[in-house]
Amino acid sequence: MRQRKTPVKAEKPERVSQFTTPVDDDTLEFIRAIETFKATKHRPFPSWGEILQVVKDLGYRKI
Repeated sequence: MRQRKTPVKAEKPERVSQFTTPVDDDTLEFIRAIETFKATKHRPFPSWGEILQVVKDLGYRKI
């Protein structure tokens, strides 16, 4: 009787982008503010007006 060979799963290569750049503190603050807004308002996709309000809440003012 012939034995079946168990197929060997090929490992997927790790996805690494050569275009990654470090994220500065201001960007992290913005990302955290948006994520907090989404969590508290139960909105997975905020509107542009809502994003503008988050930016204003962070201290942005048009001069």
